[in-house]
Amino acid sequence: MNLQRNEKFIQVWGFGSFFRQQLVFSDIDMLLVHEGNSRTARFFALRCRNTVREKIDKADVCILSERSEREFDFIAQSRATFLGLVQGASFDLDIQNLVLEVTKFRLRVM
Repeated sequence: MNLQRNEKFIQVWGFGSFFRQQLVFSDIDMLLVHEGNSRTARFFALRCRNTVREKIDKADVCILSERSEREFDFIAQSRATFLGLVQGASFDLDIQNLVLEVTKFRLRVM
């Protein structure tokens, strides 16, 4: 990634039945992956999770650090779809773009 190391960012991934475009789904499974394990990184991930839950109906959001994701290989195991990045400097715009990406998936299913 071409981000400055001191900039807060979250990778956002979608997985589960919704992102496999199944007609029936009970929630929208999402994974937030944050860089590092600092208190700042964890709080930024929580802020992002809370905002995603507020903006996306039925969002079920998990959070992992990059290190934990590598250990569990969660993205590959769940066949997750990359949805975008949320950065501190462009938080509101990035959340809007994320909502649009999820909406695109919803429209494909209908």
